[in-house]
Amino acid sequence: MDTLNWNWVSQVHSILVTTNQWMNMLLPWALLISMIFLNIQMLYMRFLAEQKQQKMPNIQGVFNSLSRTLYLFGISISVQLIIAMFFFIAPSVLVKNENSANLIRWAEIYIGGCGLIYFSTKRYSGYRGVITAAYHITVLLVGWLYGSWMGILFISMPLFVIFYYWLFRLALVVVPVSNPDDWKESLQRFKMLTWYVWGLQFPIWVVNKDTDRKAEDRIRGDVFRNFGTPGIIWARSNQVVGITTGTQFSRVDGPGVIFTKPYERPYEAVDLRLQIRTSLVEAISQDGIPYKARLLAVFSMDKEPWENSEYITLRVKNHLLRGANRTDRIAGNYRYSRSRVTAALSIESVKRTIKEEHSIVYWDEWVLALVEETARKELSRHSLNELWRPLGDTSDTNPLDGIAANIKNKVSDQIRSNGIKLVAARIIDFQFDSEEAKKVLNQQIDNWVSYMEQSITKTNSDADAKSEKIKKEAAAYARSNLLAAIAKGLDQVGENYENLPKKYVVAIRLIVALEDALRKPTEKQNSGDENNNGNNKKIEAFRSSIKNFNIPSE
Repeated sequence: MDTLNWNWVSQVHSILVTTNQWMNMLLPWALLISMIFLNIQMLYMRFLAEQKQQKMPNIQGVFNSLSRTLYLFGISISVQLIIAMFFFIAPSVLVKNENSANLIRWAEIYIGGCGLIYFSTKRYSGYRGVITAAYHITVLLVGWLYGSWMGILFISMPLFVIFYYWLFRLALVVVPVSNPDDWKESLQRFKMLTWYVWGLQFPIWVVNKDTDRKAEDRIRGDVFRNFGTPGIIWARSNQVVGITTGTQFSRVDGPGVIFTKPYERPYEAVDLRLQIRTSLVEAISQDGIPYKARLLAVFSMDKEPWENSEYITLRVKNHLLRGANRTDRIAGNYRYSRSRVTAALSIESVKRTIKEEHSIVYWDEWVLALVEETARKELSRHSLNELWRPLGDTSDTNPLDGIAANIKNKVSDQIRSNGIKLVAARIIDFQFDSEEAKKVLNQQIDNWVSYMEQSITKTNSDADAKSEKIKKEAAAYARSNLLAAIAKGLDQVGENYENLPKKYVVAIRLIVALEDALRKPTEKQNSGDENNNGNNKKIEAFRSSIKNFNIPSE
């Protein structure tokens, strides 16, 4: 049994020795072939890049591109040969013993590998990359000492698998996430953490507050590498982030976790919620009175779908609105259109403020400034009296409603052509508190009060004259009715009583006409209780005066 076990161990040992010999012979050739393939690929990519830089490629341009590419290729090959001679050939020349040469090579790998990682990552990670590099080289060395190449395969590689498995599990815990069920996002988070432990990470930015514009770099990194991706931008659920490559907008993305590519970094975070802004606008009324008006502006990124005709009109005004006829991101609580957000952010690159402390007007400040200017012009069209009582005033008219409608109508289209919707813009308060305004205001108020007093006096005079005229017309109307009634009564009595003396007829008809006139006052006369009582007393007096009156017989 012992002999059988020993034979099995011997066979395994023989297989390992044979495999190590083959790998020692084949791996350098495999490494050489890989280097040649990579160099050819680099040569081809470099040649294509040179060709793209030629505005009008021709034979001379192709020759120049090829010559520069070959020059850079020669430098790269020279560097690679020097490294190969330093790590592989020099130890064998200096030391005849192969084991000693291998130890020298491992020392070179330690020093060269850790030194390269340290100088590449010390700016953004300190010693983190060196520690990771030292761990990997040590694990490889342990496997090499136990069984050369086979030790690396069966000892070092499993240790690396365990290390990166737990690194993957750790990434699912510590790296921010938007969709935990998305395996692509999980893979990106794992790659980010892997480059982080090597010290070669891209930056990680975080938008701290709901109202912040700029993202803070929590973990620094170099965005100008072609490896080390992805970086991360983490935004709130109500925010999207405009991403730039330095010279132009790259894209708009978010909310949640945003993975960045080389050269990409956050430009500005945009709040998708309804924006409410107030400001104090200095205005002068049409009649020359300076004052301040409190302006309220309510707006947001436009989320409504556009009709085809409206989209064509807005697209002509702003070419950045291509494909902005509807929102293209509907996940989450806030839907938005990337093109509309890009159009809003593009305002900042061309709009400048005259204030020295600010060099850029942000998109929401631009909207407020535009509404302020329009409100100032609209207020200058109204006198001070019209701010409280507009022309053609009725009982249910608010003059500020008309001013608000005019402000919104004048700026709504211009604001919407930049992907922003103006919900409301109105004046909500007035202030008359500056010293200069008070001086002019006091004089203007005196003039205004004098004008109003004259207007009131004239109105009262017109009312008195009109009232007197109505009274005279009412009296004349009453007299004419009385005379008409008397005349009618005389005619009727003369027809019925031909022999009745006319003086008695006149007296009787006069009393009856007066009684009817007192019972039915004219429409212009007041019918209060006192007048009614007075009229009743007069009627009773007339009745008592004729009780004992006897009409003589014929």
